[in-house]
Amino acid sequence: MTLAYIGNVEVVTNFMRLLTNNFKGKEITLEEETTYLETIEALGLLASRYEAAYDFLKKGVTHAFWQTNTFFSSPGGYELPGQLIAASIRGLGYSGRPEALGF
Repeated sequence: MTLAYIGNVEVVTNFMRLLTNNFKGKEITLEEETTYLETIEALGLLASRYEAAYDFLKKGVTHAFWQTNTFFSSPGGYELPGQLIAASIRGLGYSGRPEALGF
């Protein structure tokens, strides 16, 4: 989360790369799943300043987005899509952007 407070566009890019590519084809642990969810929320702090992070979170509130962008096996199983959507909504809330209130 600290990186999200002081981060720049490079941090946004690295967070989004982590969320879409780093776990591809892997079976992740519960700890990695927690980190994944926390990274989504951390994007919210960056979304106050960077459109790419905000756009990612807006897409993340839909089940379809996570069906096509989650390429790993997780201990969360069938509950994971709901957790990903909830983390995206929390991230939008952390952004403090007035337009995020609709989510």
